Amino acid sequence: MAALLALMGRHALPALALGVFLGLLWPQLAALARPLLVPAIAVSFALALARVDPTRLRALTRRPRTTLPLLLWLLLGAPAAVSLLLTETATGPALTAALLLHAAAPPVMASGALALLMGLEVELAVLTTTAATLLAPASLALVVRLAGLDLALAPAMLALRLALLLALCWLGGWLLRRWLGPFGLLARARELDGLAVLALLVFALGVMDGVRADLAAAPDRFLTTLMAAFGLNLALQLTGAFLFAHHGARTALTVGLLSGCTNLGLVLAGLADVAPPAFALYVALAQFPIYLLPALLAPLYRAWLDDERR
Repeated sequence: MAALLALMGRHALPALALGVFLGLLWPQLAALARPLLVPAIAVSFALALARVDPTRLRALTRRPRTTLPLLLWLLLGAPAAVSLLLTETATGPALTAALLLHAAAPPVMASGALALLMGLEVELAVLTTTAATLLAPASLALVVRLAGLDLALAPAMLALRLALLLALCWLGGWLLRRWLGPFGLLARARELDGLAVLALLVFALGVMDGVRADLAAAPDRFLTTLMAAFGLNLALQLTGAFLFAHHGARTALTVGLLSGCTNLGLVLAGLADVAPPAFALYVALAQFPIYLLPALLAPLYRAWLDDERR
């Protein structure tokens, strides 16, 4: 098992890119993974937390000039920009709501694991994801109200669930770090990468439950939604990286990752049984750019980072 995890860790980005299609190819597997969505999110975030450098994390908390503007961009600036853009387009009401919520959602809880796999700023990803997730119930409710979206969000209950989930993740990360120690974490880095990849694949499988049926029933809507998810993810990544380019390549690319890869699963959980089917489809299809773009953009990331080091 350790050898298999190490192999997955060495080929993490290609494994994620290929694995996101498993739920479409084997719907029965997707149905089995559905109940494991929340544990998979928690495991991936806890693994990233365990490998965070505490010194660098404390230093980041003393750099509000970076973290505060980043939070304002993620929670308010991005949805405001998308809202202005949508007024100039002819998207239907269901897709408009999904795109706006994509921009307003906090970064995916796997952002720390993705940043680690891509050589970006893990500490910035973890700190920002935690803060944005805790603030998300209030910011999402504000965005929904200002945009006039008819969605039944329950901010108080969502905030309580998120706080509990984050507390468990931080506890799990701390226990793993105490158990293995800094040297043990370094020695088992590839195996831990592989475990993070496995958790991300389980989440991708579970969220694809029912998507194949949507593809068969309405292929045009499927393709339109998929293209919209890819387009918005890329647009938010480029805009976020541009806005924070003066902080250096690693910070800018990390901000881009956090901007485009957002946690729509949390919004779906907040909507509970009132989520429109079109939004549930968008949440599933939005996972494709999250899992595919890191592998596709990795050469560009490496080139920019190498250029900065010279």
